[in-house]
Amino acid sequence: MRSSVSLLTEVHLQLEVEANVQEEAVSSGTKADPRLKRMVLSQSLPYKTETLDEMDARLEHIAGRLVDTIEAGDWGEPFQYWSARLME
Repeated sequence: MRSSVSLLTEVHLQLEVEANVQEEAVSSGTKADPRLKRMVLSQSLPYKTETLDEMDARLEHIAGRLVDTIEAGDWGEPFQYWSARLME
């Protein structure tokens, strides 16, 4: 069970990130990506994690390979491999 302090810290971090995202959107005049709100944990880690662009590129690559295997009618090992990569 999580302590009250860790829960409050997590909520505070999430609110801080949401405020930063909204502030950046207002200052740039664009609408912020709503997925940034879910990046609270990765932004608080002491090491670099994937950006949303990197995640999108990986997803596009995997989806493309899945489409290739489906179009080829190859339901064996290649399809299983790429569908498993999608779940990683």
